[in-house]
Amino acid sequence: MQEIDFFRTPFFLFKADENFAEKISDEIEDIVKERKKIDYMNYWRGDNKNAVSLPSVDFNINTSVGGFLNNEGNLTSINNIPSKIRNHIIENIKQIPLHLKFGEIWYNITSNKDYNRCHNHKEVDLVFVVYLTKGTLWIQNPNERVKLDRFFNHVGSSISIDFNIGDMIVFPSDISHWVEPHEEKYDRVTIAGNLDLNVVYT
Repeated sequence: MQEIDFFRTPFFLFKADENFAEKISDEIEDIVKERKKIDYMNYWRGDNKNAVSLPSVDFNINTSVGGFLNNEGNLTSINNIPSKIRNHIIENIKQIPLHLKFGEIWYNITSNKDYNRCHNHKEVDLVFVVYLTKGTLWIQNPNERVKLDRFFNHVGSSISIDFNIGDMIVFPSDISHWVEPHEEKYDRVTIAGNLDLNVVYT
């Protein structure tokens, strides 16, 4: 018998050295200081004049992206990221054996009780997240055979990964992921972005 693992899902994990947090502390402070809240559209049934109404039902319904902030109130580019953090991101991406180019990049600054709901980025090829504070990312199993994966891969419907300052992850854009409500007193800060395969056909 041959056991073959087809259709693997690549994840690239980068561990930062212990001194990295100190090296970038001033850049993190500047990012948090300049933050502005982004007003994402919320859908709910209630009195909020800015909300878009859902169909009238006898239940209270709320949904929100939740917790997305960024220092300029819009998307940025790799060139606008503070230099030490930018170089760290670029050096990590260079280790991936693919020709990649940066797409949209944004800051996530989440305060107490903020969260990021389950989502993906199917319009691109890969996604990266670099942690500027400690944080946990939840990743959904992309396969629709959760019971079988419990026995072969020893995972079920999802996994969570704990990250320290400077740690980074890159994964396929169609993988659904989310962040649970933030329970700590400090602001949780990450930089996330999209990556495209830069393929030249000859």
